[in-house]
Amino acid sequence: MKTTKYIQIGLFFFLWGAFTSCLDFLDEKLPNSFDVDGYYQDEEEAVKGLYGLYSSVRDLVFGIDLTSVTDLMSDDMDFTNTDVSRRTLNSLTFDTRNKYFYNVWIKLYDVIGNANVVIDKVSQLSLQDDKYKNTSEQIIGEAKFIRAWAYMHLVQLWGEVPLVTVPTYNLNYVVSPHRDSVEKIYEQIYKDLKDAEVLNDTPYSIIIKKDITYPLTLTRSAVKLLEAKMFLLEKKYDECIAAVEYLVKDRYPATFDLVSDYRILFDVAETQNPERKKEVIWEIEAKAATKYNNTAHREFAPKSAIEACKTTGYQNFIPSTSLFEAFSKQSSDKRFDCIYRLSGGKPCIMKKVDYQTSDQNMGGCGEVLLRFADAVLIYAEALNATGETEKAAEWINKIRDRAGLIRKIGSITIGNIKPSVSQTVMQDTIIAERRMEFAHEGQRLYDLKRTGKWESMIKRYNADMARYVAAGSIQFALGPNIDGSSTAVKLTVPFVEVRKSEDKRSLLHPVPGSEILVNSNLLPNNSGY
Repeated sequence: MKTTKYIQIGLFFFLWGAFTSCLDFLDEKLPNSFDVDGYYQDEEEAVKGLYGLYSSVRDLVFGIDLTSVTDLMSDDMDFTNTDVSRRTLNSLTFDTRNKYFYNVWIKLYDVIGNANVVIDKVSQLSLQDDKYKNTSEQIIGEAKFIRAWAYMHLVQLWGEVPLVTVPTYNLNYVVSPHRDSVEKIYEQIYKDLKDAEVLNDTPYSIIIKKDITYPLTLTRSAVKLLEAKMFLLEKKYDECIAAVEYLVKDRYPATFDLVSDYRILFDVAETQNPERKKEVIWEIEAKAATKYNNTAHREFAPKSAIEACKTTGYQNFIPSTSLFEAFSKQSSDKRFDCIYRLSGGKPCIMKKVDYQTSDQNMGGCGEVLLRFADAVLIYAEALNATGETEKAAEWINKIRDRAGLIRKIGSITIGNIKPSVSQTVMQDTIIAERRMEFAHEGQRLYDLKRTGKWESMIKRYNADMARYVAAGSIQFALGPNIDGSSTAVKLTVPFVEVRKSEDKRSLLHPVPGSEILVNSNLLPNNSGY
């Protein structure tokens, strides 16, 4: 049998990423060369390939690369330090050489390349021996779901991108794909998700020996939620409702529900809480103790130690002044108290901080990629779009009630969204609620683009910035635990002075210049670059 050496360079040489990522995940050593046809011969090797795919997702979502090209480019987050690449993302004055575009582009295609290998090799395994059929279906279903998820990110950030669904095992074959239409990418996403519906909601594990078990992580509910997000993106509201009702109607509240306390979702001490597992649908877990850590911790942790936090960090990423002010205007919001603390006169985003670790370079915070609250607000938005505004109010109020915004004073209920509001007001309310509920979870930029509010956001952000500069300081109402002492504090504003370019080119990211140098078929670049 032939032995082939593999390397990984850019989009065009992601040839055996699943194998390398898998061995990184399992802390094993990868030889410089191996027998291509000699791997994926049994269930254990197949599931190790899938675990390698999980690892490539981890490499994408851990750290600050994906955050830099999503939240930092919205109105929800600002950057406090001197890194020029991040500062230009924050101000939308970047060019095609920005390393974070390249990093995310490469990592997304690494995920896709790994998925392609798993799908191809495990499909062959199933054909070789029928006893592997059920296991193969589960693994391939997960791989197709993850590939769809990666393409969903790519198409929202870059628009037209190369659609690559077949692995290449020969370095002598030059891979130089063209960019494919958004419609073609969507078609593939839907196809992959349809195929992934082979998954079910019963936990599935592959048992190799009595003492070796590989649990699989994805479910049909994750598939249906991603389908609903796609239908919402395309404004296919009836299809969206049908998909999301798999969760909110068929499996609520027995299987899925909102946790009673928002804090549980992002506290590393609560990761095994059974209640939490009813809301978290897909998560990439971290464990600082085993060095399977999320380096985002040090970027968000406070510069100076604060109560309940054992370590310091850089506090490089902080909430925008406008988002913190929006929370302050509803200071009874329990999420406000969970997400933020004050350090050095500026807020820290504690959603990304591991309170327990004593090493600033070791964070155990996982990345929650899908949760039931998203299904609830997607359902509300789709219902409202189809004229069922009264029913939409019922669902958005579930989120507001959990946040502590709905209260009774005597016989009067305040804080609930009235079912009599107009369709337009309800839509704006849902988007505002999504901003609070998913603050710093990477959804804001996608929501603004999807709803056509991106341009108005930039103008409002700049107007707010001018107001903050003129004011110099603002009195903020706080949740009871944010600064540990008072319920109000005067802070210097803006926390960071940033003005965003209003150039419409930022609606889509540029294809990285280094990728175009390798493959001119990626031209023309997106408008404005």
